[in-house]
Amino acid sequence: MGLFFLYHSTIPDMAMRCFLPIFVFIFAISGNPTARLYAQVKLSVGATAGYASFSMKDLKAYQREKLLQFDLPMKVVDEFPPYLNYGANFTVNTKSGLFEAFLGHTSTGGRIHYGDYSGYASEELLAKMTYVGLMAATRLFKVKSVGVYGGIQALHYFNTLKINDTEVLYDSDWNQYNSFSVKSMNIAFAPVIEIQHQVKKFLLKTNISYEMHVCGSLAYDENGDYTLKNASEDDVKLDPSGIRWNLGIGYILN
Repeated sequence: MGLFFLYHSTIPDMAMRCFLPIFVFIFAISGNPTARLYAQVKLSVGATAGYASFSMKDLKAYQREKLLQFDLPMKVVDEFPPYLNYGANFTVNTKSGLFEAFLGHTSTGGRIHYGDYSGYASEELLAKMTYVGLMAATRLFKVKSVGVYGGIQALHYFNTLKINDTEVLYDSDWNQYNSFSVKSMNIAFAPVIEIQHQVKKFLLKTNISYEMHVCGSLAYDENGDYTLKNASEDDVKLDPSGIRWNLGIGYILN
């Protein structure tokens, strides 16, 4: 709760500015009240899974800085590679467009490591990201039962970065392990293209988007008095901006 109030004066205001244009867009594609009343509307629930890439500019630089803090010749082993992205959604389709509410999760990580006959040392940076979002899109064209949509997403991310430090000597009882977590929240925008194909009561979907994030600082404590900083004493931020490509299936409820 404390972390939420840390952003009370900034993130909610940003969220309002993000989501308000989407609601305006939804009203625009829905038409006037009479048309909305008689329009053919399809309600569906579904699940998606796909590919997510990540910028992680700050964390990559932070990881390279950490190499210089070890007396050992550490090397970067993992540098926040693309990984699985999955989620669930509720979609409202009209003749002219769609509106969707969704939630999801993705993760990635970085690692530096050195090992030889005497032991090893490593540091892991494990990033987990859970998000909620809204999408509004207008139908660009339709060929038989295949519709192509273009629109925009607005997302709210809840991020956790876990840092694990490990040092082990094989011929000794001495080893060291340290672990801690920092948290942040982001707001993101994403232009999106989606293709839908209806097969009886099912909707087969694929979409591609590019997320652009406004990032909060990674905080050690609930009050946000202590944040993760780099060697220049600047706040380090978790920035998962990048490509999202998903495949999904939905079930039409009505």
